[in-house]
This record gives sequence, structure tokens and C-alpha cells, in this order.
Amino acid sequence: MRDAPGSDRPALLSRSLAVESVPLGRLTILRLFRPSEEDVRAAGAALGFELPVAANFISAGTIRAMRLAPEEWWIVGGPSAPEISMRLVGRHHLANDATAGKLAWTISGALAADYLNCGCSLDLDERALSPGRCARTIVAGVSAVIVRPGEPLCFEVIVERSQGEYFKSWLADAQKGFVP
Repeated sequence: MRDAPGSDRPALLSRSLAVESVPLGRLTILRLFRPSEEDVRAAGAALGFELPVAANFISAGTIRAMRLAPEEWWIVGGPSAPEISMRLVGRHHLANDATAGKLAWTISGALAADYLNCGCSLDLDERALSPGRCARTIVAGVSAVIVRPGEPLCFEVIVERSQGEYFKSWLADAQKGFVP
């Protein structure tokens, strides 16, 4: 099967590489202002799920929280922004829904890191970006978040919807070096 990257079906580019457009689910961006480690843990308790204390880590579970900056988390599959704000009443925070503004792709297989490194200088080796980690970077000139979920040899790439068509065409162009 060789569907175009970004289509609804996986594109099996080779036995070692698959690219698939995936639904992201609800995405809420949460900012806590000047949080201490204790503040982060207390906010997570109030929300009912773990917020990673360390930057560039993702929490495990059905609700994924990614800490992308000292004051910023992306929460995928969790409560809505208004629900989060209600649970964090009294804490200096900002929560906004970014679901409509992002697109995501899963890139998996033994050649996934090499494929992404065609347009990204971030070290994607498992020793540098291990499962359970995430990083904000540039891929093919597009601002992106790369998530390394628990599955081996798998990456999730999240980009701005406004850059989605360009990124999708880059995925198609980059595959030319990987199709047997």
C-alpha cells in the first residue's frame, strides 16, 4: 500500500517505514506561571492526572501531558480548557483549546529516525530521545513537536494546521529516498 502521507490510511513505504496521518484528539495547552515542583504536582492532583515535572517528558496513561517548556504543557485526550480552568481555580494559569490548530502523523519502523532526520537535525536516537520523551524542533522548516511514545521505533509529529499541507508534501518528497 502506498497512500500519500497524510491520507487516512497508513502508507507502508517499505517493510521498515510507515507514515500515517492520525487524529490528535483534544489538545489543550496549559500554562502555569512560575510553577515550583510542588505547584506542578498539586496542579496534576487537582486535574486528576500526572503533569510531568521535568521538561521534555510525557506522562503515561490515557491522558498524555507533555511538558514542552518551563511553564507549558500540552494535554492530549484530557478535559476541555474550561474544565481545566475550573479545576485550577485559585492557581495562576491559562488553558486554551488548540485542537483545531494542529495536525499529527505517526512515523514508525526501523527507518523512522533516518526518515525524519532528512529534515530535522535533532538527535532521534533512542539514547537521546527515549520513549516517554518529547521535543520541540524544526522539521523541514516547519515548527513541530516530536513525541516518542512507548512503542519502539515510533514517532508522533505534531505541526500547526497552517503548515500541514507543506509538511505533508515534504513527507511525500522525503519518502523517495526510502521506497525500494
